Amino acid sequence: MKTAAQSLLWMALTASLVRADGVAEREIRALEAARTEAIHAGDMATLERLYADDFRGVTSAGQVVDKTRILEVLKSTDRSLTAEIDDLDVRIFDRTALATGLIRLTAVSEKGKALINSFRYTHIYVQREDRWQFIAGQSTNIPR
Repeated sequence: MKTAAQSLLWMALTASLVRADGVAEREIRALEAARTEAIHAGDMATLERLYADDFRGVTSAGQVVDKTRILEVLKSTDRSLTAEIDDLDVRIFDRTALATGLIRLTAVSEKGKALINSFRYTHIYVQREDRWQFIAGQSTNIPR
């Protein structure tokens, strides 16, 4: 049975290259949502398909990561965290897309208080063989 993230990913990855205005933007928004849900659910199969083999990124700590390393990090992510995407802006440049936004991570501490970390991010997607792939990303921690 497919998860919601897998269904969203499948729709976005298999879309036609012939696009009406706004379709590519909706696809990228769907991929961003699918990625967030897959991280929360620990759905590594969806994340494996979403990230390009030549992915490169920079974490909020300044660490350069490739696909293998980012998937290791995401696999070990605390599943009790919830992520909310806000201020998402998507710009399409032919077969390249730039998504910028704000992610708020929330967790509950042992004392029961919600802890919030916020990150601004930039994600770059390219369209290859009729599907979008996540090829680069960078995140910046927003101090409290």
